Order: sequence, then structure tokens, then C-alpha cells
Amino acid sequence: MKMKKLVALIVIVSMILTLAKGTESKAGTVSRNDGDEQILSIEYLENGGFVITTIENITENNRSQVTKSKKKTFYSSAGVAEWAVKVKGTFTYDGTTSSCLSDSVTTYVYSGGWSITNSSSSLRCRFYS
Repeated sequence: MKMKKLVALIVIVSMILTLAKGTESKAGTVSRNDGDEQILSIEYLENGGFVITTIENITENNRSQVTKSKKKTFYSSAGVAEWAVKVKGTFTYDGTTSSCLSDSVTTYVYSGGWSITNSSSSLRCRFYS
């Protein structure tokens, strides 16, 4: 059980850092776009399972404010979704400075063999100019 918590924590932290830096790994990108949700990558795991990473453009009111989310869904070797974590952030940009307005994390458990006991999000925005 501790290993599952550790894996979940590592995934959440890496997703938040990736979203904050604005960089995406394009390895294994699948060119599929369902509306505004796009599959970025499929990562195959040693145990036969896989992880699908998606990004969603939720809102883009104008060039100065954007809300996006990134979700990682973990699948068993049988192709059954087991659990997922999704981070969402809203950012503004005035031409000189960008700032984070809000962030959140949502967890999903699809399989009875998994549980997520804790998840949190805190506004840790960095200001760039």
C-alpha cells in the first residue's frame, strides 16, 4: 500500500512540475484529438500495463488567460483503467508577466484494487517577467 501512495505522489508532483514549466514530452505521441482533449503519449510499463497522458484546453477566453489540464490514466496489462490523476491550472499573461491564478488536482479510481487516500493542490505560482 505504501508503494501505491509513493507512485501516486511521484506522478502528481511530476505532472504539476511539467504543467508549471510548460514543456511536454512528445515521445510516443498519438495524433488523435477528441475535441479539445489531445493524447500526448502512451507509455508502456514493465508489468504490461500502460499510461495514457492527455492534455485539455478548457478555456481560452482571450490571449491573456488560459485554463488547461493534464491527466495521466494508468491501465492494467488487460487494458482496464485502474486510476488517474488530473491537474488543472489557470494562467494569465499581460505581455510581460505571467501568473498562475488557480490550480487543482482531481483523482479517479476505476478499479477495486486501488485506492487514493490523499490528494491536494496548493497555489504555488511563480511570477515571470
